[in-house]
Amino acid sequence: MRTRSRGFAITLVRSLLLLAALAGRDVCAAADSPAPLVRKVGVTTLNVTVAGLASTDVPRVAGEPEVIADPPEVIVVGGGLSGLTAGWYLRHRKVLILERKDTAGGLAFRGMTPDGIFYARGSAYFAKPVEQAGTIYKELGFDALEKVAIPEPIDSYFYGRKLVRHMWEEEGLKQLPAGFRAFKSALLAAEEAGAVPNQPFEEADNLAMDKLMASEFIKPFGRDLKDFLDSYSQSALGAKTDEVNAAAFLNFYLSEVETRYAWPGGTAGASVHLIAKLNAHNRAMLQTGATVTRVRNVPGGVEVTWIADGRARRATAKHVIMATPLRVTAWLMDDYPAERRALVGRLPYANYVVSNVQTSRDLFTASYDTWFANQSFTDLITARWTETRGFAEKPAGRGVLSIYQPLAPGRKVDIRNEAAVADLITGAVRELGAFIPELKKEKQLDIEAYRWPASIHIAPRNYFKEWVPKLRDPVGRVYFAGNNLGTPSFEEALYRGWRAAKEVEKALVPTGVPVPAR
Repeated sequence: MRTRSRGFAITLVRSLLLLAALAGRDVCAAADSPAPLVRKVGVTTLNVTVAGLASTDVPRVAGEPEVIADPPEVIVVGGGLSGLTAGWYLRHRKVLILERKDTAGGLAFRGMTPDGIFYARGSAYFAKPVEQAGTIYKELGFDALEKVAIPEPIDSYFYGRKLVRHMWEEEGLKQLPAGFRAFKSALLAAEEAGAVPNQPFEEADNLAMDKLMASEFIKPFGRDLKDFLDSYSQSALGAKTDEVNAAAFLNFYLSEVETRYAWPGGTAGASVHLIAKLNAHNRAMLQTGATVTRVRNVPGGVEVTWIADGRARRATAKHVIMATPLRVTAWLMDDYPAERRALVGRLPYANYVVSNVQTSRDLFTASYDTWFANQSFTDLITARWTETRGFAEKPAGRGVLSIYQPLAPGRKVDIRNEAAVADLITGAVRELGAFIPELKKEKQLDIEAYRWPASIHIAPRNYFKEWVPKLRDPVGRVYFAGNNLGTPSFEEALYRGWRAAKEVEKALVPTGVPVPAR
């Protein structure tokens, strides 16, 4: 979802850095759950709780920071999947992971209803990684967690007012314009020809698609397909196909015609698993509620300043891994190179709102992920689909519908304004009633609208060939992780965390000395 000048502006920049940092808790507590805002849609009362980042203010602490006398060897800034992965691969070292939220996980983050139903607050599903990312996936133990793949139909599409289930299978393609079938064939042909890169994209043999925008690749297949893929591209990559790199887009969409996986609560199952592994190894490794305010190279190490429990602390580690969005990285680092700062300043980001609507029962059970074109939202995920194996098991209690509303740059919604966010989801509920008539009969809907400021970076043309090589190399003793170095994806986060840990380990271990067993 997705620079500032130096000097006087640096204080303001640090006050604004939380705009791109991601806030929240696994289960909203009082501080994250203000009184609901009440809206009406027909006979339905909407009680909208606006959660996530509510303010850009940084806590103010008087006096000099407390200096940590026995500092860690490595500090990882950011406890999303990338930072957690880096921490796990360096666990035999003295490592400290600093995460500003009360719960780590980044976009792999979930919530829970009062009656114990998990739902995704961020990313919902993933395709099994391949190549090096696939090896990392197995080493982290994620394959052992798989119970079942997401049951079919995973993807459906309201083409007009008609629901097309199994849209990429033969039964679905027969109901859609010919351009959909032609696009699927072209996508698979591009993969066969080696034109769809995997991590690390910047090292791929064939980067022809990096020179194109996604809209250029899909242009031959007609307007109906573009309307659909513009919706998908906003949901997954932050903007319509005219603004998104074709290499990133094709890599993403290839997974949409393959088997996909999700835990209850989306990809949060991965972060919950990694946090448990880290805590079992050494509970002191991960510190949540820690807001980093400054990072800089100093003689012999890297000085990191952060605020936790209302107090400022400072430690000088041998090395630091920045597992934060590049926008945040550029703000936090005093000595981030000017050329990089300028490049990051040109990188667009999209805001995002994910709203989970609790209904009296499961009102929509036809599909896992259902897509819409030309609406204020892009797709709807049936939150209990994985839990119930596609409703093969009949759940008791409430239903939950997850509504995804990416806000591409230029879309005029101020997510800092809770009333504006409540109005945004109210509009979506009104629109959705035309597709799910039972929704209009509900007397009351309890809704959590979760805000993700600047959570998706939008990869431009030539991003992997020209941008990433300039952004990924260390600066002094600071190394870089985070999925901004590739695509905003599950596997990218795993790969970049692993790669940064590997680079730090190489710097820590003298030549010829064996790396400790993991």
